[in-house]
Amino acid sequence: MYNKEIFLISVTDNLLNLAEGGLGGDYSKFWSEERKNKHRIEVSNRLKKYYKTNSTHKLNAFLNKNEEELAILREKWSECKKGLKNWNAKYPQKILQIKDGVVIREWDNVYQVRDELGYRILYIIKCAKKYKGFYTHKGYSWQFKNEL
Repeated sequence: MYNKEIFLISVTDNLLNLAEGGLGGDYSKFWSEERKNKHRIEVSNRLKKYYKTNSTHKLNAFLNKNEEELAILREKWSECKKGLKNWNAKYPQKILQIKDGVVIREWDNVYQVRDELGYRILYIIKCAKKYKGFYTHKGYSWQFKNEL
């Protein structure tokens, strides 16, 4: 069994034989500084090789496109900036800030609350949608005006 393991480690690029013989255990405790540095370099080189061969970096959406495709992408991106397909356009409805059953203030949208008071949009929306466990945020209950 151990011989097969040692053989597989020796012929595979992404495996290292840390315990020298496949016995396992706390191998690095007994290593000299020279052996530890050698191991660090081996691991570093294998990671560099892995990242060179596997494209794990983020892809550029505009890379290697012809003019027609670029025009389509630019149009989509400009629509997003306008708010047509933007996250900010997802909750445009008015929201009520309520304390003890009394409406304190009516806001145009949750983004106005965030900008003026610094409250977290996520919690306000969860309170307004009546998610389990989300009843108030910053001492206020929140409700979309169209759900009254």
